[in-house]
Amino acid sequence: MIHYDKKGKGRKIVLIHGLTDDSSIWEEIEQFLKKYQLILIDLPGHGKSMKFKKFNWKVVVEEIDKVFEKEKIDEAVLVGFSLGGMSALKYASKNKKKIKGIVLISSTAYFEKKVPPNEFFKLLMNLEFGNFEEGIEVIKSISKMRPDFLFKGLVMGSNFDMRKEVKNFKIPALILSGDRDTMVTPRMSKITSKLMNAEYVELKGTHGLISEVPEKVGKEIKRFLKCIKY
Repeated sequence: MIHYDKKGKGRKIVLIHGLTDDSSIWEEIEQFLKKYQLILIDLPGHGKSMKFKKFNWKVVVEEIDKVFEKEKIDEAVLVGFSLGGMSALKYASKNKKKIKGIVLISSTAYFEKKVPPNEFFKLLMNLEFGNFEEGIEVIKSISKMRPDFLFKGLVMGSNFDMRKEVKNFKIPALILSGDRDTMVTPRMSKITSKLMNAEYVELKGTHGLISEVPEKVGKEIKRFLKCIKY
């Protein structure tokens, strides 16, 4: 089973990190969510969830569901960054009744062009970062990953397309996009928001909004959560 941490009390929010990250990326966001119980997941092959042989969408959905079952979660909001947002969409498509809201940060329901994994990796490495330190941290996180899991994650991202599925979502959603994101472009985020009938907010920044403008991201999530009844 994947590793996860549980913090606080209240209505439940499940936070899912992106490829090469782990649950620690939410540290600067947590201060805005003190009234909620946070379930912070480490995806297979990431953080403290290293003892996995497989990494694909089926495994991701199954492992998230195990967390829901163990914690007896009947209702929750999903918050996902990048690949974590895609994971949130995959899980929500199978468990609509449990999900009362979705927040996608630098994430999308599809990619405009089918990109081979090797080209997807180049795109990842050519991302524009908010500052030098952020770029260094991304390189460090990539170096910690098992090469096979990094490749599997790139395949998952490059083949991702849930445009048909999200049209049927009737779940309140917020999509946060960086105006200079070259991985998940504002155009992709806007189209996703229209498909999901979601609120769209564009912030000044690149793909790494969580580390670049954590206060703005945290405040937007907090504001959105106040509008959800669950």
